[in-house]
Amino acid sequence: MSQGSQDISQQFIGGGVIPGQLVGQEAVSKTYVDGQNAALDADISNVAASAAAAQGAINTHEASPTAHSAAAITYSGAVAASNVRQAIDQTNQRVSTIVTGAGASNTEILDARQPATGAPFPLLGARLNNVDAQLVETAEQLTGVVNIEQYKRLPLEVTDDGRFNRAIQSLSRGTIMIPDSVVYEVTSPIRINKQYIGLMGTGFSKIKNIGNKDTIMIETDDLSVIPFFAYLFGLDLEGNSISGHGVKVSYAYNVTIENLFIHDHGLDGVHSVHGMNSTIINSRFDRNRHGFQLTAIDNGHRSTTWTLLNCYCGTNRQAGGVMSGGDSNCLIKCLFEGNTNGGLYVTNDEVNPTLTNCYFEFNTGYSLNIDSGNSGSVVGGRFADENVNAHINLGNSTGWMINGTWHSTNSIGGTGVNITKSYVSGGNDVVVGCQLFGATPIGGRAGNVSVIDAKGIIDRFRFTTGEDIRITGQGKGIIMNSDDGLHNYRVHIADGAWVLTEI
Repeated sequence: MSQGSQDISQQFIGGGVIPGQLVGQEAVSKTYVDGQNAALDADISNVAASAAAAQGAINTHEASPTAHSAAAITYSGAVAASNVRQAIDQTNQRVSTIVTGAGASNTEILDARQPATGAPFPLLGARLNNVDAQLVETAEQLTGVVNIEQYKRLPLEVTDDGRFNRAIQSLSRGTIMIPDSVVYEVTSPIRINKQYIGLMGTGFSKIKNIGNKDTIMIETDDLSVIPFFAYLFGLDLEGNSISGHGVKVSYAYNVTIENLFIHDHGLDGVHSVHGMNSTIINSRFDRNRHGFQLTAIDNGHRSTTWTLLNCYCGTNRQAGGVMSGGDSNCLIKCLFEGNTNGGLYVTNDEVNPTLTNCYFEFNTGYSLNIDSGNSGSVVGGRFADENVNAHINLGNSTGWMINGTWHSTNSIGGTGVNITKSYVSGGNDVVVGCQLFGATPIGGRAGNVSVIDAKGIIDRFRFTTGEDIRITGQGKGIIMNSDDGLHNYRVHIADGAWVLTEI
């Protein structure tokens, strides 16, 4: 029995005050008191045990060298840290850096927090982190390759020209990849109006023009910043057969168009107005007005030094290609087939054009119609069967050299070479070393070479059948070293001062 219970027992039993209700009931009063004492004893024991446990925990915590580590205490504050330990370490490092590099004044640090525009950063480190992020983004834009699928249509957009133009404007330079899993539709031009921008597809990546404007435009809004090194690769550009060019190049340099299929446009597949030093490689032009047209604004703004290599111009509604008022443009190994109004049309005083090893067949009209061109050359190449009308027409041109071409028989008629009112500026054209097979039109024979009101030199021609050379009208020239394989000239000179000679 505890001391407290004994004291209470003595008060009730050992002569102390006994409650009135217990007088004469000694046995009952003892049972009651014992019960009360037992309950108090239990409560006191519980309290004592709790106190002892608490004291033990306090003693253990005080004695431990790692009572609460800083790493175990969470932190949320101005320093970028998740616990007290990280916050202390980062603060110490920042203070050490400031103390070491501040120089004579902390004003320099305060200035460094302030960007060129906008509010100051709370910490110098925050501004540096922001600059790092901007540098990464800029590096991606400068040398980046992005996918057009990164740029989504805006909520009200129903075509894709907007997303293409946003992608172009987001790049300082770089390439936009175009997958072939989607047909992209445009109603307004995709505009490349800056430098070093490319659109690259897989060869089957299709952009379909459902509007009435050009599909792609490479041009500038500011003549002081002319686009150059624009690059188009592996695209299928489909027009609407009503209006618009496939690619229009205006005031742009060093454009490369490679592996493009441009078809069904109302205007030209590629149309250049003052594009310069540019190349079209391994591309095909079908069912456009013209496959391509290299033209000029005026004498000071010509399409200059274009090269077309391994290109195909077929089934276009007018001439397969047009060279109009340009300068020093060159076609190499190009095929003109089945075009409605001739293979290639040279006009508007085109200067110094060159055709090398080109092939013409199944064209209606002149295969090569040189209506107005100066100082050009045709080297090699073949003019095959089924071309309608003359293979080559030299009209109102000056200073052309035709060298080493092969001419098969025309199916409907005409001549191999038709020289009409040429050399109006007083220059001399030269036709050298070509092999012609006789043209046999319906109802009679015609000459392989027809010369009308022209002057020049015809040298080293080899003929097979037909009246080889027929000269009419006013003009003068020399025909030399030309024969039918047996050194027998078959030349008819109706008018003019032409001379036959053999050297």
